[in-house]
Amino acid sequence: MLCPSPITGRPKLLNILNAYAEQTHQSELADAMRRIESLLTTATLLNGVALDIVTFGMPVRYGWDSSGIGKLLHVVNHRNLRTDGKNWLAKMELPQITMEMPMAWGGDYVQELAVAGSDAVPTTELGKAANKMVWEMVEPYDGFERWLECARRAVRFPSEGRCLLVDYKDSTGSTNPRDHYYGHAVYTRRHAMLFNLTQIVRTFYQI
Repeated sequence: MLCPSPITGRPKLLNILNAYAEQTHQSELADAMRRIESLLTTATLLNGVALDIVTFGMPVRYGWDSSGIGKLLHVVNHRNLRTDGKNWLAKMELPQITMEMPMAWGGDYVQELAVAGSDAVPTTELGKAANKMVWEMVEPYDGFERWLECARRAVRFPSEGRCLLVDYKDSTGSTNPRDHYYGHAVYTRRHAMLFNLTQIVRTFYQI
């Protein structure tokens, strides 16, 4: 959306969202979309400010166009389960045993498995139609086979930006997913906040 180049799918995406807002009688959303479109077209949405962006446990899906943003950092809860010594690959294999995910042995399983093909389907026909049009823009394949292919090839971070792999020590032996939500909840736990902020400052702004 923030890419300065006009050669993007931004107009098509905005048209899809505008049409959906009008069809579902969401006038305020339609007005907001038109205002945003005008600001994006004139490159005045942020008045020249480049956003520094941090993601926490974001699945690797679409890639990033770094020309429209400032600094980019990906933070991922990760515990190395490799036995071949190739720690730098930072790749999670698909869960191998039943108790692996409930105990969050390998870190953030939501980040690993929420790849292409894992989305929930809208409940209304208009929502399904809009979702299909967006899906055709960014993920022209679907189905379980597509998800399985993406999950097998899953890596911990995209090629754009920097990545910080962190063992948040949230695998305590509990088999209750509510204690860790498969390794995905730890980023917003109170005890992790100061650590996260410190890492952002060190990575982005420390001279």
